[in-house]
Amino acid sequence: MNNRAYPFELFQRVITVSLETMKIVSALPKLDLPT
Repeated sequence: MNNRAYPFELFQRVITVSLETMKIVSALPKLDLPT
């Protein structure tokens, strides 16, 4: 693993996934679950 950009690419991927997840979650209908 001699790719110096690897940690940065990994970080970018994590950010992208979390942003996409947030988009999906906010698009879901709100669930009224008793807590």
